[in-house]
Amino acid sequence: MIGTVDILLKNYEEVCRKNKLPCYANKRSVSYFSSKNSFNKISKKFGFKNIPDYTNHVKNKNILPDNFFPVLVKPVDSGGGVGAKICYSNSQLKVAAKEAKIKSKKT
Repeated sequence: MIGTVDILLKNYEEVCRKNKLPCYANKRSVSYFSSKNSFNKISKKFGFKNIPDYTNHVKNKNILPDNFFPVLVKPVDSGGGVGAKICYSNSQLKVAAKEAKIKSKKT
């Protein structure tokens, strides 16, 4: 059995494990690579640079300075480009953040 797309990785790992087949992933790695939030945390732990995350700034200030734009808003737990929007202003950011929450699996 060979690799698969991100959204199927958990199932791929389970099938391999249950059937004692070789697999390039394990349960732990799947948990880190199935969520951008988890991936960013483990990347930071090992000193890798991540795409800047302004989530806390937006939560605390409700706006971003103009020089931060454009920004990409996307749920951290959706596959592919689901819920992704490029924003050029705070008004677009507010709308995109609401839409991202709706499309998030965890919300």
